Amino acid sequence: MTTKATHRSDSAPPHRDVTGDTLDDTPDAPERPAIRTGIYTTRSGAQPWLYAGGAFLAGLAGYVNAVSLVAVGLVVSHLSGSASILGADLVLPHKEAEAWPFAVILSSFFFGAASSGALLGSADLRPGRRYGFALILESCALFLGARWLLAGDALTGAAALAFAMGLQNAMATTYRGLVLRTTHITGIVTDLGVMTGHLARREKVAGWRFVLLVSLFLGFASGAVIGTMMFRWTGTSALWFPAGATLAAGAGYFLWRAGHAGHLWREL
Repeated sequence: MTTKATHRSDSAPPHRDVTGDTLDDTPDAPERPAIRTGIYTTRSGAQPWLYAGGAFLAGLAGYVNAVSLVAVGLVVSHLSGSASILGADLVLPHKEAEAWPFAVILSSFFFGAASSGALLGSADLRPGRRYGFALILESCALFLGARWLLAGDALTGAAALAFAMGLQNAMATTYRGLVLRTTHITGIVTDLGVMTGHLARREKVAGWRFVLLVSLFLGFASGAVIGTMMFRWTGTSALWFPAGATLAAGAGYFLWRAGHAGHLWREL
């Protein structure tokens, strides 16, 4: 007697892109057919909120950083330059006192990221997590930063802005294996460069990743331009806009989440 072997469809390995990352690897993720256009690989049913939300947050970061840089000469959305200046000031003679502002910025960014981690838990981007609380906390920090800068307390104001940027940058750091950063573009430019190299080799590239990274880059750059223009027109009062925008985004997220409470209850 011979026994016919049966093949179960659920034993097939998950679909992977060329980078080896699993796509739609959550148990309840709906299966969507892959679409291949030229040398790009993408999927149907892409979430538009991901592109819009990412560009929005990156734009806010570029805006805030530009205003801080023009107003008080301190970068608050990323830390590489601050760390380099801090290290140099600690070594160069008679520069120790100048290291203090950069140490404050570094510490504030760190505590902002720590606050985000404590509030949200996992750094994976997933609708239903407490992003509303995080956005409102960021808004409060931006309001305080604007208030202190307007009062002439440059370092305290910049520290509040750095706290807000650290919190925002840590809100969601991965999505389907893609590293997400909304307050600086070094990693974005690196990933875009790697993908461009893959395209030059005629290798498949996930189109949604490329488009998302471009939207983050353009959002940050556009925010920097708009922030500088607003500072020229209104001075430090330009910071009221991103503070209000994050407050509105947080409130909007609460309303959206309330409308989907039945589906998102497990995320609480």
